[in-house]
Amino acid sequence: MALLKEHGLSGSVAATVWAVGRRLVARTRRRGVEHADTLGMLDGVPVGPTIVGTSIGTDLSSHLDRLRVGLTYVQVHTHPRSTAFSHYDLSLLTDNRAIRTMVALGIDNCWHVLSKPDELHVANAHVVMDTFLDELRRAAADVPPNERPHVATELVSARFGLRYDRRRGESGARSTS
Repeated sequence: MALLKEHGLSGSVAATVWAVGRRLVARTRRRGVEHADTLGMLDGVPVGPTIVGTSIGTDLSSHLDRLRVGLTYVQVHTHPRSTAFSHYDLSLLTDNRAIRTMVALGIDNCWHVLSKPDELHVANAHVVMDTFLDELRRAAADVPPNERPHVATELVSARFGLRYDRRRGESGARSTS
């Protein structure tokens, strides 16, 4: 939970995200598909019911439609292959002012946490997405497939002023950008 607090979540919201994350991972392990919740940053209240996706993605539009102007949110979802963020995840975070923090959870208990500072405004989220895809291609020659999204997220985070942390397992190693 300390990692979540470092990304701007209060103790009570961090505890809620932790509990939600554990529940979503358990569901993903059973079903093999992504699950997602979006919670208020101030109160941890979900904006709607848990969304069930596919093995490779989740349509978050029903949650995005419920976001309220002036409030901020933490978006939590699972990745059945335990990878870091996708280019769609980065685009959603940078293109949507209300989403302040994003958490991607692997079924191997790996937590990927990405947040943006209040003052950050990326004029074109497509630039972030394109940069991420370029970094994925560069990593293809040297990096195992499951690690490529992590490497690309680290590089893109550093370039665009995002904060990215990965915590492996319950007590595993931590890497930060």
